[in-house]
Amino acid sequence: MAAASILTHIRSCIHMGVSHDVHVGAKKYQMAKDDRPTLIFAEPHDGDALSTRWNTLNAELLITSGSDGFVKMRNVFRPEAGAVGRFAASQALATMAAPPGRALPPVYSALWSPASPFIFAGTIGTGIALWDTRVHGRSASPGGADVQNEVLFAATHASGECLDLAWAPPAKGLPTVCCTAGTDATLSIMDWKYVSAGNGPGVVTRLFGHSRAIKRVVWWGPTAPGATDLIGSASYDATVTIWDADRQIAIDRYSAGREPLAAIDFGPPGALGRLKVAGGPLCPEVTVVSGGFDGVVTMRELGR
Repeated sequence: MAAASILTHIRSCIHMGVSHDVHVGAKKYQMAKDDRPTLIFAEPHDGDALSTRWNTLNAELLITSGSDGFVKMRNVFRPEAGAVGRFAASQALATMAAPPGRALPPVYSALWSPASPFIFAGTIGTGIALWDTRVHGRSASPGGADVQNEVLFAATHASGECLDLAWAPPAKGLPTVCCTAGTDATLSIMDWKYVSAGNGPGVVTRLFGHSRAIKRVVWWGPTAPGATDLIGSASYDATVTIWDADRQIAIDRYSAGREPLAAIDFGPPGALGRLKVAGGPLCPEVTVVSGGFDGVVTMRELGR
């Protein structure tokens, strides 16, 4: 059915009082207030959906993670088919020799590798796990109908739960390096090549500076030759810390609200280059935006 016909069909069903959820063939749509149909993916998480990430190298695929302890890979052109890959936190726990019988931990964050369209990492309990979507493993159900993929490697963040992760920018040329954040108020820079070689947990450096759990971490790669990479962390202590990724030291720390912070991101290079700040000079190239539980969103210029 053509897109225009789908929209007409959905509107007619809603106007007749049939339902706000409308099925067209095998696809399920929900009508938004602005009259735009929202496509609903089949096979939701059994609990909260905690993260969603597009595959930047294969636009057909995305992954979602949930409080049910699963990461699910989905094809955006076949939403009615449910997950096309299932990745269980229980496998990562077994790899990390977790105590038997413990509850399946939530997967707070899952993120595709910027260096491969097949590999992603997810936060699992006290660490992170690495999956290759091409490697199929044992069945997720006794009947053998649902195949879930085997975890490649798993490594411990430090102590406490691991809440978020960020890969090193592709331009850095380190496809196996990532940074994790956790409830222990630290960041860990990890290198998977050490884990895969069996040479320990893979933690290269730990960064200290926050006093409470770090909810989000982002890793920014500059475009200017010779400029340093930056890592940004947003913490429940209501502060943002900006780190020099090469020297692995904090170069800026500031309060960004009164409540715990839950979001942070770097602005694209030059995004604000034409804007004035209160009649002052032009904004520098790098800006940081953050948000917290108090609803406040702040933006800060770096290098002033």
